Amino acid sequence: LRLRAVDNNPLLATGNVIFESYDADTVMVEGLNNVVRKNLAGGTIKDMTGVSHFNKIQPATFNVTSTTFLNDNVAFGSERVGFMYWGQACSNDSTVQARYANNAAHSNVVGGWLRVSPES
Repeated sequence: LRLRAVDNNPLLATGNVIFESYDADTVMVEGLNNVVRKNLAGGTIKDMTGVSHFNKIQPATFNVTSTTFLNDNVAFGSERVGFMYWGQACSNDSTVQARYANNAAHSNVVGGWLRVSPES
């Protein structure tokens, strides 16, 4: 599932069940202020056919940008990363809402990976 907001129109992905992706992110979200909430996704498979060395490609069950609201989701059974989240810039603004909250990762090689984004 690949979601990309166009022209600053945020997308809403809620209440979905997504199972199995092969050598790619299961849920990839790009754009500004998207909302990904209460989804169940898993079975992200890493293709290692014919690979005899470490492969740097790490598919994630949820791979989202820092401007996405990622709340109340479950990532399960991934052969690599459950949640790959690109960090947001630091702020002293007390009105900033929690963009990543109440997510759970079960039976993944890595539960979560916070990546450095241009904003941070």
